Amino acid sequence: MYPGDVEWSPDGTMIAAIIHYKQEKDRAELIIWDANTGSVVSRPDHPGLADMSGATNLAWHPDSKQIVFSGMAEYRQGLKAIVWDIELDRVVWTSDSTRGLQDVVWNTSGTMLSTFSRTQILTWSWAVGLESDTSDGLFSIVAPEMMSRDIDMGPCVIAQTKDSVVTGLVENTSDYRVYVDSIYVTGPDANSFGLTSPFVPFITPANDSTDIGLRFTPTRVGLHTAQVVIVARHDTLYQTIVGTGVDQFLQPVDTLIDLGRVFVGFTKDSVGVLTVVNTGSVDIQIDSVVFVPVTGASFEILSGGLSFVLPPGASHAMDLRFVPQAIGNASAQLLFYRRQVTSPIVINVIGEGVFLDSARYVVALNHSTAVVGDHFTIEMTLKDQTDTVTKLLPRSFEARIGINPHIVHLTGNTDNCLSISPNRCVIDVTGTIGSTDVLYSTQAMATLGNTDQDVLTMESFRWTDAKQPYSVTTEHGSIRISDICEEGGTRLYVSNNATYSLSCRPNPASSTVNIVYGLAGSATVTIEILSFTGEVVNVPLQDVAVQSGLYTLPVDISQFGDGVYIVQLRTRVATLTSLMTVQK
Repeated sequence: MYPGDVEWSPDGTMIAAIIHYKQEKDRAELIIWDANTGSVVSRPDHPGLADMSGATNLAWHPDSKQIVFSGMAEYRQGLKAIVWDIELDRVVWTSDSTRGLQDVVWNTSGTMLSTFSRTQILTWSWAVGLESDTSDGLFSIVAPEMMSRDIDMGPCVIAQTKDSVVTGLVENTSDYRVYVDSIYVTGPDANSFGLTSPFVPFITPANDSTDIGLRFTPTRVGLHTAQVVIVARHDTLYQTIVGTGVDQFLQPVDTLIDLGRVFVGFTKDSVGVLTVVNTGSVDIQIDSVVFVPVTGASFEILSGGLSFVLPPGASHAMDLRFVPQAIGNASAQLLFYRRQVTSPIVINVIGEGVFLDSARYVVALNHSTAVVGDHFTIEMTLKDQTDTVTKLLPRSFEARIGINPHIVHLTGNTDNCLSISPNRCVIDVTGTIGSTDVLYSTQAMATLGNTDQDVLTMESFRWTDAKQPYSVTTEHGSIRISDICEEGGTRLYVSNNATYSLSCRPNPASSTVNIVYGLAGSATVTIEILSFTGEVVNVPLQDVAVQSGLYTLPVDISQFGDGVYIVQLRTRVATLTSLMTVQK
């Protein structure tokens, strides 16, 4: 034996099956079991039930009290729909014999019953709570209803494809499901339309609808017309489908836009960049323009990204921004979405983020020689600058210049030299870059003091409005007092307010130099010779107690390289400097 159909009762308490017996070709029966115990609940006994060889389907009433199945009420008189009541344990209704009966089904509320055969669908109203075994007008024929509507696929560019899902195109307004066997397109422009979903055949449930996916591929300019034919088992529907082929030719002006190299963290705006051109004969509606990042989110649309209409022959200009967030190449795609066209026009946009290196500057003081009483200029210049960006070049600065007030007397009305030690004072300078490299200059007069030459020191320098990292190299200047009276190689004059004096003889020197220094009182003295960059190269005298008077200290400089050196005398209360030139 083998089952013809097996169904659970809606309440899940019973299982019903139509059983066929191979050894007895004309014999089949319906058996209903208790799902929990496996015992037989009902085994319908009805005239002709022994001849159910054609029975294949059964269906439970939603209340699980009745079951309908196909069978023969009389021997070999054709299949009928038979309703069996479980509680009454008897047949309560049978339909007329139907040739080729294939299916029986209740609606979801249990108020209607339908049978389906090769030639027709019959539907009856079912009286709830029926207890009679006669069919005295309790059923009536109800025709299922299927509806649809015409379809407009709208405009589409020739040779392009437009897919649309038409919501609820097939609508079933009856209480019974509709079987749709096929859908096809016919008519003069049938080749321009097609079905994308669903796969047929399919079922549209009672009081429900089915979405249909359609495709439009126009082959010419103008209106395309066809018919969508929906074939159901009981009906055929014809819907008109139309679409319009349009001649749109939107092309990129260039498939690649290069926004160049930009320092990381800085912004570059490109104004009026031509992007796309309409080479066709009709207006093109652009719904939106968007940036899709490929590597790095570094691009923005400043203007031209909203919807617009592009007339024939016109091009579209946009303002774009590039803000690199990292070193290296950055790229994105600029997508132009056209109305009624699925695929966008794509333009690739690239740029490169580069490292902003430190700018380097050299600021220097000048070297001067003057006779006592003469005027000379102290000048600070921007000697060199490298790796700077023109638009980032700083304009404002602060600096501090150190001088020896014993041999340099400032004559500028606005200059104020702040004393920081008995032999040193500083000038604080602020300013901005002018049209030349000279950042600052002032007038001074050479005076007779505690040395005949000294260093003009760049104590400090900084830009106050720098927009990028930078480094500054400073170069000291010098002042040399010439034509000083000497006797025996020793300077004769030490000013009254000078506690110490310092000079070098000869100057320039080649192999030996005499460092001449004078003390007004006893002190512990250290004398050092430094390179012009401040590196100590020799210490002729270190922490030596010296009485007041003039002294000459010979020093071997044969191993020194040519150049200018700083000779520095230090005590616990003061520091004095002088310059020495080595020339071989």
